[in-house]
Amino acid sequence: MGKHEKNFKRMIALNSLGSHLYFRDGHTWIGDTSDEVESIYSLRTILMDNKILLNTKIYGGILEALDTVDEALFQAVGKKLVDFFEPSFMFMGDGGIDRSRIDKVKVGGGLN
Repeated sequence: MGKHEKNFKRMIALNSLGSHLYFRDGHTWIGDTSDEVESIYSLRTILMDNKILLNTKIYGGILEALDTVDEALFQAVGKKLVDFFEPSFMFMGDGGIDRSRIDKVKVGGGLN
């Protein structure tokens, strides 16, 4: 597996665990949206259940953040992000635009 494929899988797995990366104040942050994910599969729950604390402010970029999450998961359950990537669960699709999902609201049509 090439490094780009591995990092893609790690990003998708992080998202499937109810977390994401975002950037603010010159730092990379690990955000948590696990309220939308079954709690047993969330990064937050996995780490909390195994008494691992994760400082979500990363003084580096995406790779440092992914490596940090990998280490926290490894300390918690002996797995890394790529181990949580499940291709049968994460449907990639065939690509293309579903234009029926996009509406342009006319001026004065209700958006602030």
